[in-house]
Amino acid sequence: MDARRFWHAVAHRWIAIALLVVLGPLIGAVVVLQLPVHYRATAAVLISSDHIGSIDDLGAGSQLAVNVAPSFAALVTSPAVLTPAITALKLDSSPGQLAPSVRALVPLLSSTVTISVTATGRAASAALANAVADQFALLVPKLSPTIENSPAFKATKIEPAYPPASDTGLRAAAGLAIGLMAALAICWAVVATYAKDPVVDRREVAARATTVPVLGTLLAAGGKAAAAEPESERDRSVLTTLAAVAPAVQCLMVASSRAGDGRTRTAVNMAVSGAQSSRTVLLVDADLQEPSVARLLDLDESAGLQGILAGTSSFADVAQPVGSHGLHVITAGVAPAGHGRGNVLLASAAMSRFLATARERYDLIVLDTPPMATSSDALALARHVDGIIIVVDARRVRQRVLTTMVNQLALAGGSVVGVVLNRASPPRQMLPLLHGRAASDADLKRLAGV
Repeated sequence: MDARRFWHAVAHRWIAIALLVVLGPLIGAVVVLQLPVHYRATAAVLISSDHIGSIDDLGAGSQLAVNVAPSFAALVTSPAVLTPAITALKLDSSPGQLAPSVRALVPLLSSTVTISVTATGRAASAALANAVADQFALLVPKLSPTIENSPAFKATKIEPAYPPASDTGLRAAAGLAIGLMAALAICWAVVATYAKDPVVDRREVAARATTVPVLGTLLAAGGKAAAAEPESERDRSVLTTLAAVAPAVQCLMVASSRAGDGRTRTAVNMAVSGAQSSRTVLLVDADLQEPSVARLLDLDESAGLQGILAGTSSFADVAQPVGSHGLHVITAGVAPAGHGRGNVLLASAAMSRFLATARERYDLIVLDTPPMATSSDALALARHVDGIIIVVDARRVRQRVLTTMVNQLALAGGSVVGVVLNRASPPRQMLPLLHGRAASDADLKRLAGV
């Protein structure tokens, strides 16, 4: 991974990275501590012969106890032992349910039965191990063969069970470590994904996505450059740059990836700026699915582009004058009953005739189109215009999306002449083109003279 892109990605995601690094270990520790923990406690019971009268008897009795210890150990998990243990502790369980948590082990050449019990509590594991050991010690003499009317073997608890040490600290440390490793892995994935396909928030990022020039950048609201330059001046700069890049553009289409990228405001601003430069300008709302120009400028929506394309309205009927600078606006209008919508109309011969008429009457035609992510209408219009400007929300549109848009419009027969970065990151130094904040609805109405 390129080091410059990596640190650029870290700089843009530092808040998310910091939160992950802080919260990841905490969440890991909490999760681990909430997991059920099983503690193991152990007691030891010695089986011995109860009839020893001499040294020889001692040796023989000890060997006999070693021999019978495994047989007695098998009784530890039997109901004969577990049932009274359950009763003594008043447990809500059965011998069959308890048996898997109880183990009996006899070391080699030993008559000691080691009884271990697993439970979810430290004290509970010790109490249960002691209860099982006590009941086992009581059962051995009862089942032992008798010598002179007394049991041949007895069982003695020689080591009681104690609550095991708490491992809360160790588990918390393990949770912290696991959470930190998971957080770092997620951070790496986020940074790697961003570095591979970053948002187009700077000119250099856009330059890696496409060879189309960046005509201007709009900073997020409140930037220093925003207060230094009026909206009309900034948008006039875009038109000036556009004239230098593509001087033959008379019919201009403004496109975007999705709603909210700032496409409509940019289209309105450019139309207003063009009119203020002593040109006759026509702004057309070609977003027939979700039109917004009429709402932004407080215009009549009842008659518009759809009426012209359907043949129910004339050009003069729907072109609404705005302000005193030679700007006319054609809203999307309402579709007449029985007529289609969307790219069926925009790709029609009627649309070609409409644009031909507009070219004869206006110096500049600006078309606001629907977002390409949700509609193919922009592609239907691409071949009818002289040039296309793509407006990008620099906070969320990624490099790959911009590349795809340029390629799609080119395949549709359009010519992308520039990109405008909306809500871009502040530049390291002032750029010679467009800078400032995105205009609000009130700004648009004020500039248009509404």
